[in-house]
Amino acid sequence: MHLHRSVSGGAIVAAVAAFVIGCASPSGDPAAVIARANQAMGTSNLKSIRYTADGTGYSVLMEEVLLSEISAISDCAVVAGRHGDETVPVAVIVTDDSPAEAGRLLAEVNDVLEKAGHPRIAVLDVAVTAEDFPVGVTGKVLKRELRERYNDLANPSTASCPHNRAIAPFMANQPASEVA
Repeated sequence: MHLHRSVSGGAIVAAVAAFVIGCASPSGDPAAVIARANQAMGTSNLKSIRYTADGTGYSVLMEEVLLSEISAISDCAVVAGRHGDETVPVAVIVTDDSPAEAGRLLAEVNDVLEKAGHPRIAVLDVAVTAEDFPVGVTGKVLKRELRERYNDLANPSTASCPHNRAIAPFMANQPASEVA
């Protein structure tokens, strides 16, 4: 059997492949299912798993929830950001609304994610330019670039969209210089 990974939703394809080829986890843990499917397919999606203070987040699943539940979002990427020693989820979104209000969207995003059992987003940037939301020639989001960008949220240079950034209230107790 030859399996293809799609340009988007690779983890979902891996999970379906896991079910089809019979390597689903007895525990039902999505991470275990994806890991076993990736092993069978010779691929890795470990970077799509985010361990945060709010719990374990699966970026692809979080993105799917946001895209299906919030009509204002036309594309998005969820990556791990670093705030000191803490890993926090960061979302970069593209909207059809111009200009989109980052604060309102962050509240809606966190409400939807919380109801779906996912960790809350700590920092949300609304992409304004192509550089804010990097994609490769195939149209796939270059998450590596986003992870590098948000690797140090205490550094003000990570604020690629400072005029359209929202910081979650649970991060608001941090000094502004620490959250950029």
